Amino acid sequence: MRLGLSISIIMAVGAAAAMAFMLANRSLFSANSHFTIRNIAIRGTASWKAREAQILQYGRIRKGESNLFAINPRELRERISALPSVEKASVSRRLPDTLVISISERVPRVAFNNSGRRWYSDEQGVVFSASSYGELRQDMPVIVGFSAPEALAEGDSVEDFIFPAAISITASRMFPEFIVLRIDIRERKFVVTKIRPADSFDVYTVVFPKENIEEKFAAFKWALRKSIEEQTGKTTFDLRFAGQVVTR
Repeated sequence: MRLGLSISIIMAVGAAAAMAFMLANRSLFSANSHFTIRNIAIRGTASWKAREAQILQYGRIRKGESNLFAINPRELRERISALPSVEKASVSRRLPDTLVISISERVPRVAFNNSGRRWYSDEQGVVFSASSYGELRQDMPVIVGFSAPEALAEGDSVEDFIFPAAISITASRMFPEFIVLRIDIRERKFVVTKIRPADSFDVYTVVFPKENIEEKFAAFKWALRKSIEEQTGKTTFDLRFAGQVVTR
């Protein structure tokens, strides 16, 4: 009986201590108006900075009412990271009243149309709709000549989009004097692109084999400059042959 009574007393004291701790924690933190969320600092691309309302919705946060310690940073991070257009996210608190959210978005490299909607793909072939991403600062090359999977969903990976995305990246980083307009991927071993110089409205057809993108792009640049100098009027540049460019 004495042992049972001792255990009961210990349990009662422990429960009282736990309750006191919870009440103190609530009083000092999660129910303390000093820690009411008044600011949300979103670090990331401009499109996410413009979507603070969406962040509030995902986190069930009422700005000016919710407490900084009443939210679960891990759960909010998981909700944001689950979005197809987000590569990774982190959530932290900055006392006394600021929620800090850092977002790394997937970068659209190419665009395509599916089921009457505009979609994007990043360099890994991960697809997401334009509505889930936000406003772009520039136009993307458009992929044509493919059959989308019947049940294509945001966050899916399409391997056929990886090479077109690499062409887009190569153009923007190494050959900014050219704008890639369209990429036809219906052939297995090569793609047919429509490219125009940034300072001209002339459009050229360029055939890229699925290899050595930088080398082939440099060959196209050289062949186009030579064609313009010699006024050949050539508009098609076939890069599938080693050591030469076939023009017509």
